[in-house]
Amino acid sequence: IVGNSEATTATTNIEILGGTIDKNVYGGANQNNIYGSTTINVKGGHVKGAIYGGSNTSGTISTSTTINVTGGKLGESSTSSNAVLFGGGYGSGTTITQDATVNILDTDGNVEIYGNSYGGSAQGTIGGNTLINIQDSPNIANTISITGNVFAGGQGTNSQSATINGNSTINVDGSKLPNASIFGGNDINGVTDGDITVITPEGDILAQLAD
Repeated sequence: IVGNSEATTATTNIEILGGTIDKNVYGGANQNNIYGSTTINVKGGHVKGAIYGGSNTSGTISTSTTINVTGGKLGESSTSSNAVLFGGGYGSGTTITQDATVNILDTDGNVEIYGNSYGGSAQGTIGGNTLINIQDSPNIANTISITGNVFAGGQGTNSQSATINGNSTINVDGSKLPNASIFGGNDINGVTDGDITVITPEGDILAQLAD
């Protein structure tokens, strides 16, 4: 366990600057809790597995999670149908009490993503809101390339739902993504209790839905 339940001010911070990670990265714990927040900064390198802002299998992040992908490569070009990025955790026993934020920016280098990305969890629960920002700055020579689907929500299974108790938003600003599909909802099986908003590069709202 990181931190204590009374303070909820602990933090975990992972910086990926280079190299190759063959399996997964978790901002949270392995079957345990973080009494505070988690942050993962991917500035370079290659993560072949998946990145999770939350814990593995079970565990609660008592405040929020943030993932910043500003360079590097996620997934493999030969398996672009895999899930490679989650704002939340992995497993039905994982919970993010507050918000989960995923920022995909080109500030530190080219960003290559081969696989599906999610603002929420894999089968788990987000107690607050989910937000995915995809921002390709016109003043920076680096580019963002995404081959796969991007979901504001989470990924469920046939028997297990992913849950978002708040709102889900995707903001795509200045990016050209010919090999990506954008979804405001969940993948396979999930529930979003709040509003779903998808914003285009020009700032126009494509879809805004509420249960």
